[in-house]
Formats: sequence, structure tokens, C-alpha cells
Amino acid sequence: MSTNDQPHQAPSLNFDEYSLGVEEIATVCAALSEEIRVKIFLLLSNREMSVMEVADYFGLSTANASHHLIVLKRSKLLNCERKGRERIYHLNIDYVELSKQIIRQLTK
Repeated sequence: MSTNDQPHQAPSLNFDEYSLGVEEIATVCAALSEEIRVKIFLLLSNREMSVMEVADYFGLSTANASHHLIVLKRSKLLNCERKGRERIYHLNIDYVELSKQIIRQLTK
């Protein structure tokens, strides 16, 4: 078998050196697996927004926008604060930076 016929081997990674575990990395990847959530994530990288603002921006129902925001929040990519009756979402910058570092390592 020539070297070109060899099956691709994944690089060996020591996950102990990362602050995020495999489950957390998988959760981040799953949260960003839907195109609309990637778009919401990118939109929120520019400014914080309420559920209604996100829904209006993308033409979604409030319930649908809320669902996607909750998925992103559960993955720790977003934080949420209450301002009166509204929930305001914004990036969890520290967690996003940590996730970016790990994704860079995984794609080397």
C-alpha cells in the first residue's frame, strides 16, 4: 500500500491541556450546526440584542428566535441579561475566545 493509500489518521490530541472538555467542544459545534444560529451568532458579535430584535432582523417568530438563542446560551457562547421585561443577549467573549483557540488547534 503506498503512502497515498493509507487511511487518514486524526492527529493525536491531549484534551487535558484544554480548558474545555470534549463534551463542551461538541456542544459548541452542535450549537453552530444550523445556519440560522451561525447568522445570529455573527449578528450578536457586533452588538447586544433582545429576542424581539433578533426575531425582527431575521423574520422569525419570537418563539423561534428565542429557541435558537437558548441553544446558543446553553452552549455558553452567549450570555443573557434581563432589562425590564426583555432578555438581552450578547457574546460570552471569554468563552468564544477559548472556543476559537481550541477549534484552531483541532483544524491544524
